[in-house]
Amino acid sequence: TSGRVMVVSFASAPGLPNWGGVLGRVAGRMQVQDTSRVDVCFVCDARRTWYADPSWQDAMSALARDGNYAGALLLGDSMGATGAVLCAGAAASVIGTNVECVAFCPQVDLTRSSIRPFEDEREGVNYADACRRVVDSARVLVAAGGRLGVHCGTWEHDAEQAYKL
Repeated sequence: TSGRVMVVSFASAPGLPNWGGVLGRVAGRMQVQDTSRVDVCFVCDARRTWYADPSWQDAMSALARDGNYAGALLLGDSMGATGAVLCAGAAASVIGTNVECVAFCPQVDLTRSSIRPFEDEREGVNYADACRRVVDSARVLVAAGGRLGVHCGTWEHDAEQAYKL
């Protein structure tokens, strides 16, 4: 991809920059052409709502549009994977085919996830609707020509969640 590329790392539930530090080091070592630029961004849902608030998708659309990016990589694990998938469709809607999402053990159905977010009433988030929006976002990503890579281990629950995508 020629042009600017954004790499967005989504934090998991503890709010740790699981990918942020590694991505910064990789970007620093890359030989970037004069016409390219890699922007690395680490985001964290401090409310621990699994990025279910639609404002995350709105922010991703704005970031992709305002940054005039030619490509994007969104990645995360567990809660962060959920955020990456939720926002990948928004990025692909703006950028198009050069969007890739890498999700490690995404928690798709938050009503059945092993580590559950706060209750709906407490944070004002509808988790059944969030499940639908995760799947819809994955469909938008793929329909736009983007790529979705979902990785999970052999734990039955993780596989069940991954199969929803």
